[in-house]
Amino acid sequence: MDSQLEDDDTTCEAADGGELSQTGVLALVWRKDVLGAAWVESSSSVLKFCQVADPGPDFRVMQALKFSLDPTLIVTPSTSDPDYLDRLGGACHPVAAAAEAEDAEEGAAEPDEANGFMVTLCKNREFSAESAIQRLSLLRNLSDLPSCELSDRERQMYLEHILPPDQEQACRAVGGLLAYLQRTDVGSSMSIGKLERCRLDLC
Repeated sequence: MDSQLEDDDTTCEAADGGELSQTGVLALVWRKDVLGAAWVESSSSVLKFCQVADPGPDFRVMQALKFSLDPTLIVTPSTSDPDYLDRLGGACHPVAAAAEAEDAEEGAAEPDEANGFMVTLCKNREFSAESAIQRLSLLRNLSDLPSCELSDRERQMYLEHILPPDQEQACRAVGGLLAYLQRTDVGSSMSIGKLERCRLDLC
């Protein structure tokens, strides 16, 4: 498998070997058979992210991740692939309306009748690598960064080491997650204390 997809050293599973702990907001991005995901583990204030191969039309990893994390809300770009949106469910219907929502206000969350998940379509520009680094730089409680004073450029270099730009879909997911949290729940985003890249052992 491509080293850019599975080079992580942390396995995302509960300490007792059970399912992943419940989370609040889960950001998902899918493009060209690659899934990016990001979420905050509420019990530890750790922002976890990953990138993994997940070919359609089954989207097995995406489906497994939804049920393992059991998020209260899923956020995803409004201009995502129609087949992916269809499998994601919730507010992604109808797909035609979702594709036109790029410059509109975010769609209201709606329950997916099949599994009860809530999905909100967000502006595509919020899901970008540049957005991720910019928004991460606003987090002042990150233990991953040196305690000494850093210039903006030095801070960016440290963050790009933790969240490499070549992990494009993971970066996009982190950017989208932080954009949503910083817009709707400032306290939640500012309490993030650590970034952690993980490997998914779900399927």
